[in-house]
Amino acid sequence: MVGNIKHIILIDSIDESENVNFNAESFYRDKIRYPAIAQESTITHEYKKAPNSETFFEILKNLSKDYHYLADGLLLHFDIHGDKNKKGFVLESNELIPWSEVINHLRTLNLMLKNKLYLTMTTCFGRYLYLGVEFKLKSPYSCYISSSESVGEIDAYENYGILFNKLFETGNLIASYNEMDNTDNKIFYYKDSEMTFENAFNSLYEKLTKDGSPLKKIALDNAIKHSLEQTGNKLSYEEAEVLQLASLNKLHKIVKENYQF
Repeated sequence: MVGNIKHIILIDSIDESENVNFNAESFYRDKIRYPAIAQESTITHEYKKAPNSETFFEILKNLSKDYHYLADGLLLHFDIHGDKNKKGFVLESNELIPWSEVINHLRTLNLMLKNKLYLTMTTCFGRYLYLGVEFKLKSPYSCYISSSESVGEIDAYENYGILFNKLFETGNLIASYNEMDNTDNKIFYYKDSEMTFENAFNSLYEKLTKDGSPLKKIALDNAIKHSLEQTGNKLSYEEAEVLQLASLNKLHKIVKENYQF
């Protein structure tokens, strides 16, 4: 079933002196380790510290090496600062890791796990992780839960506390998110990888096919110009429109295959 979790790994890259009462290690202890023991959960869990990029990438590489132990559903929980310009993670070392670099390493792991990699993040502006995704390549995760705004320590502690408590009860991330989603202070949102592509594609499709759309006219004018330069034949507007629709449908089919594992 989609969203079933058997393993949780929390990756922490925030200086513990910043949040004495609500740091990642205390969150792991109070909201993951203790509830798992209390509920006698079979979900495994582990805390990992990644103060710099070398350690961070080493953790992800080692997970890829050990993927066969995690193949029945892995949740990575990132307790890492987000860049204020929404460009990526900012580690404890103040190193910026662009979303594209994060995505490249996650894709390797998700391929091995056959799309059973799930992400949760306390990261400020973590929602913008999707900016690192290349839709022509295999999906780097099944889904992720994050915020599009700044995140406070208490908000993260309380919201994800609800999610993990429910996760140890149900074993399913989506069911657990629905529980968290009922809170009054709603700042974390679920984003499905395939649905992200569908929404982006549908938006592009509408802009390229809707009558009167400026982008449609630009695209068709360029297609007519390109055809004339390459073949010496000038396409009619209608012919260019037919070819564009065929190209869009072909693109959609190719990219959809990236969500088949």
